Amino acid sequence: MKQVQDEIRTKLGDNQERVTEDDLDQLHCLKLVVKRDIQITPNHSTLVSRFVNSTIADKGLELQLLPIGSGKRICPETRIATVELGLLNLLYFFDWELPQGKRVKDIDLEETGIITLSKRTALEPVPVLHH
Repeated sequence: MKQVQDEIRTKLGDNQERVTEDDLDQLHCLKLVVKRDIQITPNHSTLVSRFVNSTIADKGLELQLLPIGSGKRICPETRIATVELGLLNLLYFFDWELPQGKRVKDIDLEETGIITLSKRTALEPVPVLHH
């Protein structure tokens, strides 16, 4: 997190009132973090039972098999810019701390669920306004 915040605050300066999608082009490390997160935690909810009992041929020209869809079947890659911009805002305007009395080794990163995964225990980070 510190490395990404350093990149963001160095490239964008420390006095912006808002950050925009245009700012994302210069933030290589932030993009790598988002891509790695998508790789580690894929969107399981769209992968399970999607084509059960379907008559769609997997080698045809069916519109349901296009990599970019819409609605609940939209390709996760199309949402990356939205995730990047949200994360950029959180990391630019806030510093993040653990709740009082918690240490990094106390954080439980185990996940629970079958179709939709979530953290077994909430992370509860504490935002501290940076400016």
